[in-house]
Amino acid sequence: MAFKEVSAIYKCMDILDLLARNNAPVGISEIVAATGLNKSTVYNILHSLVDLTVLHKTGGKYYFGPKFFLLGQAIDYESLLSSRVQPLLESFTERTRLTTSLGIRSGLKLIVLNRTVVPGGIDVINKSKSRPLLDGVHGMAALSLLPDSEIEAILDRSELEKFTPKTLTDKRRYLRRIEEIRQTGWATEREEYHPGIWAAAVAFMVPFLGTQAVIWTFGLDARISDENIRAHAASLRSMVDRIEAESRVMNGSWATAAAADEIRDSSGLRGGRSPPQVERHAGQTARLRSPAKKTVPDKPKTAGTIPARSAKHPSR
Repeated sequence: MAFKEVSAIYKCMDILDLLARNNAPVGISEIVAATGLNKSTVYNILHSLVDLTVLHKTGGKYYFGPKFFLLGQAIDYESLLSSRVQPLLESFTERTRLTTSLGIRSGLKLIVLNRTVVPGGIDVINKSKSRPLLDGVHGMAALSLLPDSEIEAILDRSELEKFTPKTLTDKRRYLRRIEEIRQTGWATEREEYHPGIWAAAVAFMVPFLGTQAVIWTFGLDARISDENIRAHAASLRSMVDRIEAESRVMNGSWATAAAADEIRDSSGLRGGRSPPQVERHAGQTARLRSPAKKTVPDKPKTAGTIPARSAKHPSR
């Protein structure tokens, strides 16, 4: 069904998108220069958003306000990740005829969000929605993204269980294996956790969830060479590279969420829970907690510092 564009909404989104990508309070002149919008239009939109508490204004600069963060709490972040990754998993499984899974790390467990299975193919060995972090190559992949000190702390309070004669249980060798995974960008194993089964996994950070995610696949060990296992691992790596690129865009829209608690304090909205990335990843965005301390030059930024607006709506 055809619809008529409401130009004011597009202009408003241009401004919000600029604020999200700039990651700092921005003044009217900078917004005008970056978006190409009329100064009076920018002024009216900004003050309307401030009135709605979507934005805050301090010292002539604008940044996200409490309503913005409260609206963000309505997002189911795990479902958002799951829905974006599922088509990629299905494409990989259709092409390779291999079962493929997506999980996110929660402490010493991996929570399975997605799973694609080939009809009549090899089904998953462990069908539970969560599994111990250290009982498969997926755990090695996830741990490879953590600092050595954190990995060592996990291993100090955990035992590496022996599943098959090939299972790696020596913690020093386990740490060396982690370093190898960092170098290659993927983890692979043959019959280390299940007899007759190989597996490959690739992990990546999900900034807007503040945790690690892993995509892994497996098959019958007797049917595949080391070279082909590495090829499957490389395919997973390519998939993850694409997901990471999208995640960076998604995280950019929420990167200033670490300021949410402070804004709630100042606006009397304390009591609601912050989005997950505030609670789990606050340290990563701590530089955004005090907008007044981060200055933006009065002189408008040059192209490339504040990304130029899209030509999609040149009339605006």
